[in-house]
Amino acid sequence: MRNILVLAYYFPPMAFSGVQRIAKFVKYLPDFGIQPTVLTIDPHAYFAFDDELLGEIEARNIEIWRTSPGGPHAMMPKKKTVSLANERMRKILNRISQSVFVPDNKVSWGKHVLQFLESQDLSQFEAVLCTGPPFSLFGTGAEIKRRYGLPLILDFRDAWLEYPYHRYATPWHRRKHAALEQEAVSAADVVVTTNSFVKDALQRRYPNASASFKIVTQGYDEDDFHHAEKVELSPEHVHIVHTGLFYEDRTPEAMFRVIKSIERSNDNTVRGKRLKFHFVGAMQQEFQHMASDMGIKDSVVFHGHVSHAKSVGFLEAADALWFTIGHKDQGFETVAPGKVYEYIGSRKPIVAMSPSNHVTCMLSGIPNATILEPTDIEGATECLLSEQFFRIVDESPHEFSRKFQTQRLAATIRLTFS
Repeated sequence: MRNILVLAYYFPPMAFSGVQRIAKFVKYLPDFGIQPTVLTIDPHAYFAFDDELLGEIEARNIEIWRTSPGGPHAMMPKKKTVSLANERMRKILNRISQSVFVPDNKVSWGKHVLQFLESQDLSQFEAVLCTGPPFSLFGTGAEIKRRYGLPLILDFRDAWLEYPYHRYATPWHRRKHAALEQEAVSAADVVVTTNSFVKDALQRRYPNASASFKIVTQGYDEDDFHHAEKVELSPEHVHIVHTGLFYEDRTPEAMFRVIKSIERSNDNTVRGKRLKFHFVGAMQQEFQHMASDMGIKDSVVFHGHVSHAKSVGFLEAADALWFTIGHKDQGFETVAPGKVYEYIGSRKPIVAMSPSNHVTCMLSGIPNATILEPTDIEGATECLLSEQFFRIVDESPHEFSRKFQTQRLAATIRLTFS
């Protein structure tokens, strides 16, 4: 076994999409000769928790170190579930935070990390892996490399400068982010990205960087489907499922309009059954009110946050799956939600309302996936009312499994070993 230190702010028992990637890497790295030790935060008040996901990691005897998150988050109650703010208020608070904290409001955690590591024996580790966002953690990783001589691996779960949901308050803010990104990439021995769009953007900006740039995609965990919590859905309906959150301009409005269009169609059934639409994940009240105002609440079920095991259970129980990603604004080509890979792992038909990006390129090779523009209400309506759409493929592409992608990450990590 070769030992590495993994820095991750978002980690189980915290839930939501940003946790899945690093949690599954940590789970499977020992299978490929690399033993991770995770340094993360003491869980504080957050929108959702998933103790089952933490249990997967603890069952593999992974050592987890925890410190205070520092800053304003340190004053929050520990491990308390809080409700999502309405989207308008969330945006206002988010813009204020982006204006005040550069590169992000987790920047103070880096000081706690460095203080904690002063009392640890780091001679056991042969590399440090940092996953972001938060991107302030990349600067902490660079300082760890400087102090202790550990090779540095940066995992870009999202693009930094191109991330479509970040708003730069002034030109100074963007220049500062650009400078911090350059410092981090310059310090790295390996830069890992989820897709070629992010990788190519970084290589264009830093053609003289000494780091190796590698792609390790998101994925689905086959174990999740073997141990999914069983979900029973009524046989009287055809069930369309969406999992995950809505925020910024990723809203359910387009899908609500599709549902309204389906309800108004002359033949609004498939195989003689009405369609029922399920939204699995925390949902802001304003979006629930939107469904009521549009008169579609009888066709829609909001399930709220559930464990990851139950979320996968919904995928298993669904007749088809749906998602949307923003519009054609700059930056959406870099977005690669992990849930799309779980959709693929389920083998269920997928309707994707998305601009051209990494996800649509990937789904173009999936035989039962239909790709539509984000505003194509008519096309989505026609798709969901077509019996030909509801096809289950025989098997999921193995190259998108979490275990296969972790094997690729392990090979990448070994590049840094002396």
